[in-house]
Amino acid sequence: MKNKSVMKLLALALSVLMMVTSLSVTAFAEEAAAPYDKWDGTFDTTPFDNIPANNNGDAYTCSPVIIDSAEKLAGLAKLVSESGVKGNYGAFKNLPIYITVNIDLGGHNFPMIGGKITGGQESMFSGLLEGRLGGVEGAAVTIANLTVADVSTNNAGFIGNLRGGAVKNLTFVNAKVGNTANRYSQGIVVGYASKACEISGITVIDSTLISSNINYNDGEMGAIIGKFSADAKATGSHVLKDLHAENVTISWNGANNGTKKNYIGGLVGTLQTRGTAIVMENCSFSGKLVNPDDANGLNTSVDFMGGLIGRINKSGDITIDITLKNCHYNGSLAFAATAVSVPGVLVGLVDQPGTVTMENCLITGTVPADGGLVEATANNPTITVTNCYSTAAVHNVGVEGNDTKVVAANALASLEGFDYTNVWVVVNGVPALRTSPAGLTVEDSQPQDPDPSTPSDPSTPSDPSTPSNPETGDSISALVALMAVSATALVVLKKKEH
Repeated sequence: MKNKSVMKLLALALSVLMMVTSLSVTAFAEEAAAPYDKWDGTFDTTPFDNIPANNNGDAYTCSPVIIDSAEKLAGLAKLVSESGVKGNYGAFKNLPIYITVNIDLGGHNFPMIGGKITGGQESMFSGLLEGRLGGVEGAAVTIANLTVADVSTNNAGFIGNLRGGAVKNLTFVNAKVGNTANRYSQGIVVGYASKACEISGITVIDSTLISSNINYNDGEMGAIIGKFSADAKATGSHVLKDLHAENVTISWNGANNGTKKNYIGGLVGTLQTRGTAIVMENCSFSGKLVNPDDANGLNTSVDFMGGLIGRINKSGDITIDITLKNCHYNGSLAFAATAVSVPGVLVGLVDQPGTVTMENCLITGTVPADGGLVEATANNPTITVTNCYSTAAVHNVGVEGNDTKVVAANALASLEGFDYTNVWVVVNGVPALRTSPAGLTVEDSQPQDPDPSTPSDPSTPSDPSTPSNPETGDSISALVALMAVSATALVVLKKKEH
């Protein structure tokens, strides 16, 4: 009888333990599955209290500013837009600003960080914006459902105008940037970048960049950057590294009077040098660039398209010095049926004297019939190709040195000269850059992004980069252990009873 009473108590205790454990596990799972802070459309500028947007060019002495909510990111955009222009720099010059949480912008129209027209002048951003998920340096932050549809700016993007600043370690998922007004430069991440800028560790996934009229004055579009203009006289370094666009569509159309030109690149619309050498490395594009039709009178013969860069040129009495290193093109290019030119597989137009070097690049995407590495050249630039491979024949326009080698698909896993230890990794028989989404998947460090098929309310899946709560884990372990002890005791007493 006594044993039966004990058994009942143990059974009751076991039931309670199972219930508590279930609740604890559920709470733990919900905690791990909520890594995105969703924007409610409001603005929070409190992180910048007592920090002037314009510091007369002097260095800030305060600690880095922490952005740990969507409202605070919107607050930064609001402050930059209202800062106006002062001197030869933009707002928050060289101020470190860290985004420490994944953010869902919910499809609301984001006001852009810089690019707004204030008093007839365009606001600019010169801060150092960096993703540090959980405060960890090098841990990229994901920004989901960015929408930019502003028609009152010359340059459009998450950052409309970046002047001598930096943007690093950010991943954009399901972004939509587009408008119908005249534009100079448009990019999903940066519209126009000038002076000495660093743009690195940037990935754009499942996104679109659309414009129906970009040819206001030689319009430029790129998935990452509309225009990058590096100035040798500016203090600082010029960095373009680890830039990736996966499943991105860039589409443009609009009236053209035959004198203005549009430059469309998978990653960068126009890459311009002002007396300094630029190396663009570890970059990839997959998706499509398309000019749908010429129903509005578009003269596509004066447009230039490249799988990575729309145009390479210079400003001033100098020569160009550009290097594309470890770049991968896996997209498709399509002009209107009436076009008289063929898109460049890697670059649309090189129109200034100097040197362009392509090194260790891979082409696995669609190559247009008679398509070349470069669509067209002017003013006799020197284009050198070293150790590049393609799965389809590529016509080389004005290319010196080694031509692109055609390689069979089953031989891609062992390309001579490729660094498979530090730069490339083989994914399903095809090389991928280690910092690209495909490469990160192999490295088992790709964050779980929101489902782009539900932009209005993206899911918040478990993110392996989000640290678990050790206290919660310890509690669950203890409860499970107690359950095991209770179950064992029940078995022992049952045997004694018989």
